[in-house]
This record gives sequence, C-alpha cells and structure tokens, in this order.
Amino acid sequence: MAESPQSNPSPLIEFHAIGHHRFPAPYPASRNIPDWYKELAIECTTTGPNPEVLPTIKRCPPFLEAIAGGYIIPLADDIHFSTDARGNLNFKCKNDIVHTHNPGQYKGTPFGKQVIVKFINLWIIRTPPGYSTLLVQPMNRFHIPFVMLSGMVETDNWYLEIHFPAISQLPPNSQYLMPKGTPLMQAIPFQREQWQSAMGELEPDVREKARLGLAANLHVYKDEHWRKKSYG
Repeated sequence: MAESPQSNPSPLIEFHAIGHHRFPAPYPASRNIPDWYKELAIECTTTGPNPEVLPTIKRCPPFLEAIAGGYIIPLADDIHFSTDARGNLNFKCKNDIVHTHNPGQYKGTPFGKQVIVKFINLWIIRTPPGYSTLLVQPMNRFHIPFVMLSGMVETDNWYLEIHFPAISQLPPNSQYLMPKGTPLMQAIPFQREQWQSAMGELEPDVREKARLGLAANLHVYKDEHWRKKSYG
C-alpha cells in the first residue's frame, strides 16, 4: 500500500546569541502590529458636494503584509541619544550596543554629511542552505528618528553577527530615549533563485478581467489573489 505524500516541512530560521536569555529575542513581525494601525477606521467619507465612502489604508493587504512579514530584531537595551547646537550626536547606554561610523566610510554617498551610527546586533541569523535574509527598517513603521540601511546577507553560510548602520535624523539640541525592545530591524528570509526578465505588450483581456473584479469587489485582492504567508 502506497504511503500518502507528506508536505515538505517549513524552512527553519534560527537566531543565536551568547547568553540569549538576557536580551529581547527576535520574534515574528505579526506579533507587533503598531497601535496606530489597529486604531485606524476601515472606511472614510470624502468631503464635497458628492461625498463617497472609500476604504482606508487599513483595507490594503499589501501594506499590512509588509508590516507583518518576517521577523523583528529588537533593540537589546536602552540608549539615550542627544545632539548639541551643531547637531553633533552623543549617546549613553549600559551595554556596548551602538557605535558611530567614521565619515570617511561613507563619503560621497547621498548621506555623506550626516551622522551614521551602527547598532550592534547580538544575534546571528541562520537559514537553511539556499536561503538568504533581507534586512530592512521595519516596514511601514515610523517610530524612530533613524533611517536604517538595508542589506541582503547569505545567512546560510555567514555565521557572524550582522550589525545595523543607520542615518541619524535627530535635529540639533534634542534628546531621545530609544527604549529596550524597540523594533530595530526586520529580517525577511527568502530562497535564492536565478531570475530572468522580459518586456512585453500589455494583455488587455487579462487587465480588464482584473479591473472588473476590483470594481465588483473592493476586497477582491484579499479574497481571491492574496496567499497567506507564515512566520512562526
């Protein structure tokens, strides 16, 4: 009697750190949806002579999926930042979890005259063979005055900590406390593949079918096209 086929197990991403119980651990991004998003209304009414009811950004599955995708790497401990009248940046923290980059390291970039800090990441990311990790600022979140620089790393064979450079947006004469546990970076594992590209004429019948589907159901993308992703 033939055995029934079994589904392939989900790929496993691991986060390793020395004394890992001492620091906030990475977790699925879906566990920390921002409060402002939760509090949004799902519809709004326009003003003017012909008001109409429109869906808000809360009805946009791609927006939410970007927030909830992958894993959040949180800040290991409190950091107190301050700037003087000239915009020079200072910081204090109990653990050695933030440094500054020498300006020569990014001279000639569009942000060459700004202060770049490096958040020290205590976690090593390990993915299965053939999987890399995209590291980006937590998407569609605007909670810290830093612009995190993105990167892709072959985390299936690079067993070292990956630190996170960021552009400071703190204005002169300011104080800012970044508390322990702040969502710092979003780690999204993906399978490496070889891609090709092609250009072609628009397919009017296919597009018209999609347009009519959207006209009939504003939620057709979520109802018929969206596919659930799982990050456990």
